[in-house]
Amino acid sequence: MIESMSESRVSERYKISSLSFNEYAGDDALDQSIEAVYEIRDSPPYQQINNVSVSHQLIDRNSVEKQLRTVGEFLTEMKNEQNVRYKRSYRFHDQKLVIKEDLTRDHDHTLEINDRIVDHRIERWPSEVIGPEPALNLRYKNVGFVMKTDQNSGQAELIVVQQTAPRLWRIRTFNETGLLIERQYSLRALRQEAVMVKAVNLSGAHDGRIGYRSQITQGYPTYLFPILYPYGTSLLSVALILYYFAELRPQAPSKKRI
Repeated sequence: MIESMSESRVSERYKISSLSFNEYAGDDALDQSIEAVYEIRDSPPYQQINNVSVSHQLIDRNSVEKQLRTVGEFLTEMKNEQNVRYKRSYRFHDQKLVIKEDLTRDHDHTLEINDRIVDHRIERWPSEVIGPEPALNLRYKNVGFVMKTDQNSGQAELIVVQQTAPRLWRIRTFNETGLLIERQYSLRALRQEAVMVKAVNLSGAHDGRIGYRSQITQGYPTYLFPILYPYGTSLLSVALILYYFAELRPQAPSKKRI
């Protein structure tokens, strides 16, 4: 109840959307542009997120750079072993956020903000987790981007979420003029701001979904829970029923000695 109330309060005030590429266009998926991001809902048409554009570049072993513009180009060129570096650049008004990858490894990639390196510990999900196909949306393990829009004023802010430790996040918020706020959040501090809990959950930069007040609704209380319930409780119920009927069974009258 408390979790759903917290979610409702956030949704009443803000619209928070992950920045996703539209890979789900059916027969036209390969021709879909990857220079725009969308709010992916349950079914199309998906709504394009304004004020954000994305560019994609691959650099081969000869340092030749190639621009990627469609899903098909991305999937094809990412499988080309001659390409060794990948650069993804987000633009939000005058702000530029770039992730640079070394395609030969899954970790130690860099995040740049306005041409300044702010982190070199960006991790990519390994193929063992996401499958053999090159990932466009589910690509980065510890960084993600979301858009927060005030439902009343229409003011939009870009939020960059980084998970820097198992229960620690660095969150940067940008408006149209530049960096608005940068803050480090522990799990406890994060739960003091329901808006940021939703932003982290939608960003994908987390080990598991975070509850607004606790984790009780986000998973099993213990690893034994799937065994204890329903099987354990079912066996206990059967045992109690048998015991009940055993107690109701009429007892044979005892014989008295004369």
